[in-house]
Amino acid sequence: MTPDDSELASNNTLINNTMVNNTYNFEIYTGYENASMQNNIDTTNTVNGKPIYYLVNVSDVTLNSASNAGAIYCINCQNMTIKDQVLQNNSLGIALFNTSNSRFNSNILSNNAVGVILFNSDNNTGLNNIAVNNMFGIAIVESTDNYLSNNVANSNGIGFDVHESTNTELNNNTANNNKANGVALSSSIQNKVNGNIANYNLYGDGINLFNCSNSLLNNNIANSNRYAGIDLGSSRDNVLTDNIANSNGKHGFELAGSNNNTLRGNIGNSDVDHLPDDSPNRTSTNETKDQSIENKSFISSLISAVASWV
Repeated sequence: MTPDDSELASNNTLINNTMVNNTYNFEIYTGYENASMQNNIDTTNTVNGKPIYYLVNVSDVTLNSASNAGAIYCINCQNMTIKDQVLQNNSLGIALFNTSNSRFNSNILSNNAVGVILFNSDNNTGLNNIAVNNMFGIAIVESTDNYLSNNVANSNGIGFDVHESTNTELNNNTANNNKANGVALSSSIQNKVNGNIANYNLYGDGINLFNCSNSLLNNNIANSNRYAGIDLGSSRDNVLTDNIANSNGKHGFELAGSNNNTLRGNIGNSDVDHLPDDSPNRTSTNETKDQSIENKSFISSLISAVASWV
């Protein structure tokens, strides 16, 4: 997701508004960049009979199943807990903007433009969430030190999307049957992508890194995707260890326009494992792959195409 600062929404007051049976019931369009998001929106506003929680400059608040939220926004907040919510048919299901040291756990997010977004938000944790049939399942933008584990993001446009972020850790998540990429990271550094499953993504890669560096990808499984299992484009100084990428439509492992990446102990069978000539200074150690290697063209990421839907 790439922010667009062409429009801003702040200093608005919404009271006693009812939103029912719309594709996206509630949206505060900020363009993300340069938006204060200082709006007065109270819980008299409802989405399909459920209150909107639009929290600004608060700390130490827990929203649990008793809150029965219709949409949740946290703006400039600290130490928030969001759990056991069912959030549907909004532009953003859960939105953390400039919010830190918070948790979102065991929520169900469906039919939103974005299930969960963290923007300019640091040191947050998301566990055991389910995001299905959104354009983006869970997105992290311009944020640092966030941790996602045991989440499921299936049948979205993109499952997990990380953009211009640092020190994001994705552990043991599942991203299957998404329209584009299962897991997508762009313009991000020092990420850890460990033990994730990204299979059967329909028109993209299992795991896609574009313009990323100094990241670790370990013990991931990326099988039966339309293009590559694991795809690094214009990326450098990454380490891929003990990953499995079988039966993908194009390549098990794709490194195009990338350099100084290290591959150890990876397995890619029943497809073409593509380590192209335009990836200099590549080290490949103990890699198991088919002997049929072809110099096919680089399949670019579909991130920008899907991002344009939002």
